[in-house]
Amino acid sequence: MTKRSAYEQEIYELRMAGMSCDAAADQAADLAKNARTEVLNEASALINGQRESDYGTPQQSFGCIAAMWSAYLGKPMTASDVCNMMTLLKVARLRNGPHRDSNVDGAGYMALGAELSEEQNETGNFRKPLCGQRRGQ
Repeated sequence: MTKRSAYEQEIYELRMAGMSCDAAADQAADLAKNARTEVLNEASALINGQRESDYGTPQQSFGCIAAMWSAYLGKPMTASDVCNMMTLLKVARLRNGPHRDSNVDGAGYMALGAELSEEQNETGNFRKPLCGQRRGQ
């Protein structure tokens, strides 16, 4: 089965709800143009693209940060805790005024945190952060 783009999925869902093909395409195109969709698309491109090849998987990268923060704070932190804290950093920056970059990064951290939380719930691995070798070694 071929994976649909968000635009194609939106058209499919509108068509399944009984909307004509032209009306569904128009509505899906309008959706793709709003700011919230653009921010989420930018965040998705970042967290599913170059960042992972630069820093490793979210489990590796945020797991390593969690291990370091756990040692520094003297209390256990998880990879999803790191995502939550990084989101709060972006929210704190937004208190000084709007910055699209902080909105995009915050959305990305929230999405990664959701993924990591779901994995932690499935595995029960809440407080076992690991920090291995640096990438490329």
